[in-house]
Amino acid sequence: MTFGEKCKKYRTEQKLTQEEVAAAVGISRRTYINYETGNKLPRNAKTVDQLAAFFGVTPEELLLQEERYLSLSGRQVPVVDRAEQLLQEIREILGSEETASEIKNSFCHSLRQLCEEYHF
Repeated sequence: MTFGEKCKKYRTEQKLTQEEVAAAVGISRRTYINYETGNKLPRNAKTVDQLAAFFGVTPEELLLQEERYLSLSGRQVPVVDRAEQLLQEIREILGSEETASEIKNSFCHSLRQLCEEYHF
């Protein structure tokens, strides 16, 4: 079951409206609807913690089975957000005139090897 499916399940079990949940957590109704439909995931752990507390479950219960999250330093982070951060950092490194071409080539070679290792 995805994060959104769980949010909807907990909300309907407690006979709450999407607006009531959104207001209690401090997000817009549209944002909450996007969570339930799977169009978006929370951008920060605080929102996940608030939703979990509101529903009376742990953040792990909300996130368990959600493939688009990964654990970093003991907290759950949306994979999409982390991937975007990493891509931005890579763009900055490769786009910098201060980074030597040998380092850029070595980095790209290592990245290709990593992709091959994971069959991408």
